[in-house]
Amino acid sequence: MERLDGVGLMEAMHRLQRSMLKSARAWRLKMALRQVCAQARRHASIKQAGVDLGAWLSWARRSRLAPFKRLAATRFAAALAWQWT
Repeated sequence: MERLDGVGLMEAMHRLQRSMLKSARAWRLKMALRQVCAQARRHASIKQAGVDLGAWLSWARRSRLAPFKRLAATRFAAALAWQWT
């Protein structure tokens, strides 16, 4: 197994992102949720945070990944998204 430097690691991650593996799709969803949280802290707009979270929840519901679908279907997630809009 080759040792990856910064550039090699980025190329490997890009190949993984383009694959249709469940693990790659789960990683993209996780990173997108982290981005939603980071943007919410950065722009400090509850309304925009709700819009962003609603979009992420919609993606998670359509993801065909059972853990993300369950998370998106929880009452907590729905209440949180509703509260922020």
